Amino acid sequence: MKKLMSVLFLVLAITACGPSGSSQPTTTPTSISAGINDVEAPSTPVSNPQDSSDEECENAYYPVVDGATWTYTLAGAIESTSTLNTHPVEENEFNVTTSSVDGTSQETGHCTEEGIAFWDEAGLSALFQSGAGTSTASTLQSTGVSLPHEIEPGDTWNQILSAVGSDTDGIVSVNAEFEAQGYETISVPAGDFDTLRILRTSTVLFQGNEILEKATEWYAKDVGLVKRVTSITGMSELPLELVSYDIPDN
Repeated sequence: MKKLMSVLFLVLAITACGPSGSSQPTTTPTSISAGINDVEAPSTPVSNPQDSSDEECENAYYPVVDGATWTYTLAGAIESTSTLNTHPVEENEFNVTTSSVDGTSQETGHCTEEGIAFWDEAGLSALFQSGAGTSTASTLQSTGVSLPHEIEPGDTWNQILSAVGSDTDGIVSVNAEFEAQGYETISVPAGDFDTLRILRTSTVLFQGNEILEKATEWYAKDVGLVKRVTSITGMSELPLELVSYDIPDN
């Protein structure tokens, strides 16, 4: 059961890229802030993003701004805050740290020519820490992006990756299919937003078992993720809504 829960947690982390509202600790441990970019990549080949300019971090639906914060409520109860920090050394790389009463996580993202990509480079992709201890997750292979720079209703794209977690015995493979379904005005605790609705369907394979994850996400220009409703095999539906946000001026 513990192994299954670890796999499900890893699935949620991989598929809910960026501000996720996942249950993580209230303070960021030193190992997270200092170590996520210093781990050697495994020898397994990976599709790395090409060299790109600062302009490639300009995504209308995902503001890559140093110090940007988003606060969400998960299932109307658990509140979490995600903070984005651009990397001072690696061009077009950034970290998103999510903190709640249950723990802290940090994920690394990149700006590529095609769009925003999480879990896209070989090596340590995420760290999680809670009262139960610290666990890590590393990408082995990856193709595609999480959120293209240019999206219109009807567009489709995908991201395929494999990863391994320190608490899982085996490789977790994810095939995520995305579809931009249309524009919609929605209301959340943070206010009313004109959004682009995206459907994400992910097939996850682990030790011969298949897990299906579906999520509907609403993104607002110059704001980011406003709402997400996730359903996953063996779990109750998880609604996530934006409570507040702060995007500093560039």
